[in-house]
Amino acid sequence: MDAVLAFYGPNEFFIYDGGTIVNPIGTNFIDFIELDSMNELANYTSMSNPYFKLFENYSEFERNTNYIIETIDYFKDAARIVLSTEIDELKDLDTDARCYLFEQCFHKDFFQTKINHYFAWVFSEDHPQPDPTEANKLGTVVLDFNNKEQCHEIFKTLADSVKESVIQVNEQFHVQNLKEALFVSFMHMVKNQVVLKKCKCCGKYFIPTGRADKEYCDRIAPNSSKTCYEVGSIKKYHEKTKSNPVLQLFQKEYKKINARIRAKRITQEQFFNWSTSARSLRDEAVSKDLSVEEFKQKLDELTTEILSK
Repeated sequence: MDAVLAFYGPNEFFIYDGGTIVNPIGTNFIDFIELDSMNELANYTSMSNPYFKLFENYSEFERNTNYIIETIDYFKDAARIVLSTEIDELKDLDTDARCYLFEQCFHKDFFQTKINHYFAWVFSEDHPQPDPTEANKLGTVVLDFNNKEQCHEIFKTLADSVKESVIQVNEQFHVQNLKEALFVSFMHMVKNQVVLKKCKCCGKYFIPTGRADKEYCDRIAPNSSKTCYEVGSIKKYHEKTKSNPVLQLFQKEYKKINARIRAKRITQEQFFNWSTSARSLRDEAVSKDLSVEEFKQKLDELTTEILSK
């Protein structure tokens, strides 16, 4: 099945007979190359990645399994060399330079993919759409640039017809198979200097968002109902706790007070007030580098004050 890939702002648009699927640039590419081979490929009917729409049905998909796996391996190599920084010798190069080396040294046929592409206008849905009436009407007028009054009226009318609109020229790609779709998406990641990182929990590539030093992705972690990011945050907190006596004391006191509420010795309101204030006290102690003795004194005073009410 054919499809059209278009790129507007930070998003990739996958346009096919059934509609349009919009995702941030690179998301479809990364999610596809990080499929767990046959385990996830066998679950074709539940796949949400739009690139699966390039196959007419499950039978066609099943006939092309080997081709799909080979294509995934091909672009995973490309991602490792061009988009990630895990190869120390290449990490100081930009994505364009790394892509050049990949093409010149490993896949000289990389740019030989022939894909039909064309330009089209894209209009923001958040702004008024331009009215082509005036443009079409004035398109038949013979301009006389020596007639300043005529030019002024014509160009003012034309400008007024689009000034409230947001218009962008957009390049669209007509793709006919999986490899073409992955190639177009990959090259737009190169063009936009997208850099990938490997998640320290699941080991899969992801695009860091928010913070460039993000170490964990937002996929569901292996053997867990939590995301890799949530698992990583818990792991980092525990590691930090082991080396910080203030955090160790806080954890010990938290468990002790939590046990009181389970034993119904304090109310939910008391526990909420204590935990909120105790966390603030903990954060202050860490930021000001208070000794564990100073923190214990403040925490004991807080506990007495709140739980004696």
